[in-house]
Amino acid sequence: MPADPSRRDALQVLAALVAGGAGAGWMTSVAAQGWPQRPVTFFQGFGPGGNPDLIARALAPALGERLGQPVVVEARVGAGGRMSTAHVARQPPDGHTWAMITGGDGVLAALAGNLQYDLVRDLAFVSTVAEFAFFFLVHNDSPYRTLADFVADAKKRPGQLNYGSGGIGTTLHLAMEYYKSVAGIDLQHIPFKGAPIPELMAGRLDIAVTTPSSSAQVIRSGKARILGVTSPGRSPHFPEAPAIAETTPGFEVVSWLGVAVPAATPAPIVERLSGEINAALARDDVKTRLSAMGVDPAGSSPAQFRARVEADLRKWRSLSDRVKIGD
Repeated sequence: MPADPSRRDALQVLAALVAGGAGAGWMTSVAAQGWPQRPVTFFQGFGPGGNPDLIARALAPALGERLGQPVVVEARVGAGGRMSTAHVARQPPDGHTWAMITGGDGVLAALAGNLQYDLVRDLAFVSTVAEFAFFFLVHNDSPYRTLADFVADAKKRPGQLNYGSGGIGTTLHLAMEYYKSVAGIDLQHIPFKGAPIPELMAGRLDIAVTTPSSSAQVIRSGKARILGVTSPGRSPHFPEAPAIAETTPGFEVVSWLGVAVPAATPAPIVERLSGEINAALARDDVKTRLSAMGVDPAGSSPAQFRARVEADLRKWRSLSDRVKIGD
């Protein structure tokens, strides 16, 4: 029986596409239409109550609804988030394993000498999720009413006051190290795997560097007070708190969270996931949850996210003589 001409023609077109190098891209695009095929694991590298944990859990249900598969947030805590990032970088590039990476990943890539992965080479950047400044926070019973009060006391007692952050190599850590260098003060750093709020509330920290999401509740309840915000201007969520730049012109540390996947993940999956993240961030329920944390949603394209990471690498490398993180 002679072959069906229409089927024969279709096979010839497909063969030509493959021979011309377009077949792989075409087949990848078709495969992406059926993705995801099972639940997705969304890794983040910090403890409960930390910024990545809270924001991943705010976003996961909306993404699960849009993708038609559960999105399960899982913590892989340690080393300033690098354990989670390294784990995801080694996973199969099939779109079913994501990492919530942070501005601290850019810090580590720029300044740390012992990473087991290359941030730019081993990950595909999907979309940013949120951007935010940090708070220099004290207990409401603290004697420090202003950041100037704190600096004055720190200069009288070099090395005797302490500060807490979310871990060595996090952007929170770097924010205070940067401020120490410009203010001319010496503080002891106490790193934590999650937010340092419990230790601050227990009176064991003189000051803490926190994210809005981890500290909004204690601020709004009157249990803690912001001495300074690291953005160029005041936070719209806490307008009563002064920006550090008001007294230290030019001081600025603004960080981000974003979703990344293993580097070889097919581009159509990366592009679709980026679109789904941006659509989820536009939902009123997601925006309300993030606003309650004092965080602004900030989606992007994969190219925009990559450009932001590369800009951060240049920034922190240029400041390497002023801020140190150790290994």
